Amino acid sequence: MGNAEPSGRKHGEKRREALLLDFHLDQLSNEDRNWVESELLRDAELRTKSDRLRKILRPLDHWTVSPAPTHLVERVLRSVEASPAEGTAAPAGSGAGEAYRPRPFFSLRELVAIAASIVVLVSVAVPGLTGVRNRAQRAACASNLGSIFRGVTLYQQAFGGSLPFAGSVPDAAWLPEGARNRPYVSNSRHPYLIAKLSYAKPEDFVCPASKAGTAMRADELADYDDFARARNISYDSLNLAGGRPNLRPPRFIAYMSDANPLFADARFNPSVDPTKANSRAHGRGAGQSVLILNGSVRWLTSPVYGVKRDNLWIAGNILRYVGTETPAGNEDAFLIPGYPATERRRSSRPLH
Repeated sequence: MGNAEPSGRKHGEKRREALLLDFHLDQLSNEDRNWVESELLRDAELRTKSDRLRKILRPLDHWTVSPAPTHLVERVLRSVEASPAEGTAAPAGSGAGEAYRPRPFFSLRELVAIAASIVVLVSVAVPGLTGVRNRAQRAACASNLGSIFRGVTLYQQAFGGSLPFAGSVPDAAWLPEGARNRPYVSNSRHPYLIAKLSYAKPEDFVCPASKAGTAMRADELADYDDFARARNISYDSLNLAGGRPNLRPPRFIAYMSDANPLFADARFNPSVDPTKANSRAHGRGAGQSVLILNGSVRWLTSPVYGVKRDNLWIAGNILRYVGTETPAGNEDAFLIPGYPATERRRSSRPLH
C-alpha cells in the first residue's frame, strides 16, 4: 500500500530509493511520481541509481511475446481422441511385431483441465509481461526527458535564460513539403544544441520504445549542426520558427514530447484527428510522455493538457499544415518534428 503514503519530507532516504522501482514501472500515485521527479532533478546520486535501475530493466524493452496459440483446448482434445482411452487394453493377439499404442498417461478429464489451465495462464501472463515492458519503456522515456530538461537548464544558465536556439531563417519552412519556394530549416537544430554542448547524452534523445531509433555517436556531434539522421531523435519539440521565436515561454508550457501523430515521414497526415490522437510511440496511441518546462514529465492520455486546455499538436485552431505555421501565442505549445536537412538532401522521394 505504499502508493497511499504521503510524499514530501516524510519520505526518508530508504523510502525514497524504494520508490524508484515503482517509479520505473509506473506504479506510483501522481503525488509520489511528482515527488520522485523533483528528487531526481535535485539529487545527482539518486539519478545515478535511477539510471542503473533503468539499465537493469532495459531487457524488458526487447521482450517479444508471441500470441497465444489459437484453439488450444480443441487441439488438445483432438490429440486425445486420436489415442486409446484410459484402460483400453492392447488388441488381442498383438505381438511384439505389431503396432501397439499404450494408454495415455492422463485421463481425458485431466487433459481437458490441463489445457484449460494453460489457456488461463497464457491469458494472464502474456498481457502482464507486455504491460511490464510498456511501463518500463515509459519510465525510461520519462527519464530521458528528465535528462533533457537538465540539459535545457544548463543551457539557460549559460545563455541568459533562453531556450536552446540555433537561430532563425526568414521565411523558412520547418516541414519539407512547405519548402517549395522557401528555405527549409529543421526544428531539431534547436534541441540538438543540448547534445552538442554535452548538456545531455545523444541516447537521451531516443525513446526506448522506438524500434528504429539510434543514438548519434558522441564523436559525431561536433561535425554537425543538427542530428545526422531522423532516427537520432524520437521526440518533437516546441516550434521555434517565425520572426519572433518563443525563447522564454511560461514554465507550465510543454517543451518536448513523444512524436506528434499529425506528422509522419516529414509529411502532414490529414487523416489524423488532432483533438483525440495520441503519439504512436507507446502502446499504439495509448498516450505520450511530455516534458513541461517546470521540470515535470507527465504521462498524458490526451493531447490536451494544463489548466488552459492547450493542445500539444496544433498551433491555435489550425488543423492543416504545410510547414510554415507558428505558435498562436506565448502560451501555445506547438510541438513539431525535426527532419535533418542532410536526410532531406539525400531523399529522392516525392513530397506528394
